[in-house]
Amino acid sequence: MSDKWRFVHFSSLILVCFIFAVPAFADDADTTPVLRLSPVWSPNGQQIAYMATDGIHVIGVDGENDHIITPPTGFLGWTPDSTSLLISENQYPTALELWAYPIDGSEPVQLFPEIAYINTVAYSHDGERVAISGREADDAPNMIWLVNTDGNAPVAIAELSSFALSWNEADDAIIAQTRLEDDEHRLTDATVTITATTPYEQYVEYAADDASTIQLGESTTGEPITFDYSPEESYAGLTYQVTAFRQGDEVLAEVNALVADVAYSAESQAIAYIIYCDPARVSDAFLAGEWSADEQAQIQTALYILDTATAQQTEAISCDSGSQFSLAFSPDGQTALFIQVEGDQWDLYLLDIALLETSSQALENLTR
Repeated sequence: MSDKWRFVHFSSLILVCFIFAVPAFADDADTTPVLRLSPVWSPNGQQIAYMATDGIHVIGVDGENDHIITPPTGFLGWTPDSTSLLISENQYPTALELWAYPIDGSEPVQLFPEIAYINTVAYSHDGERVAISGREADDAPNMIWLVNTDGNAPVAIAELSSFALSWNEADDAIIAQTRLEDDEHRLTDATVTITATTPYEQYVEYAADDASTIQLGESTTGEPITFDYSPEESYAGLTYQVTAFRQGDEVLAEVNALVADVAYSAESQAIAYIIYCDPARVSDAFLAGEWSADEQAQIQTALYILDTATAQQTEAISCDSGSQFSLAFSPDGQTALFIQVEGDQWDLYLLDIALLETSSQALENLTR
């Protein structure tokens, strides 16, 4: 359940449009900083893929063997077997194509023909199918498609806009996180049930309207791990004014802060989250998803770890240390991955949560 819900500041809908514009603090080609974005753990936990100014990279978790897989393009994650990257290639002027690029250099496989816009994708647990949220054309409705990983023609299964997709355990339904039709500040889950017929019939069922609470996952005892937020002060699917984290009905921590990013791991029973230190200095456009490298470099944030088993909260990085974004836990839940921006340095960092209270070695820079 740890990947059921994620903030989407750096999902494909932003990254595909971001053509690696050089920030204003770069003077010329020789001094241009390397921007690193959108780091994603491989499912086996042995490597990390990320976007950079010069292309899509893969690096070992020990910081070794950092190498480029493709030139700069859209990056959407890993295949379930950790052997390939999901890449959206820009076919000028408006079309995208979705490919699986093996990291061993063998021939890529095209998964989706030309499409104008990709929001998000999700593999089934058995690795045989991919759900894709996007639009075929600028004036077309948002749809969810299903495609086999051998590259067979995609089938549209629901007309629905989604910030995040996931599969149920049985791989017979897709859960789409979407805005409520009558309130753009609130989100709900829509379950799309897939039948065995071709073309697919779809049955869309919306969750109960408890839309000022977001579920991050479940505890080891099956209780929901959630956060409460103020809809009027939030940008649904992007940035949230979080009031409290909960386990079931129990309040784990009161927050009352504008949260930029959050991740949860059931394996370590930990929540990692990033707050804006001075929200008044962050533009509404940025908070609503119009990301820019310039503004990210000027923002100050802080990173916290909350142990849901003990309700103990620790400030891992304080407000005087630049900005952090793109949080993700390792598959075993013991390490938090994020991008740290200080001045013109954009680096991948690992935070060992077991060492957080006892060692100055809890933080490791993988790319400097």
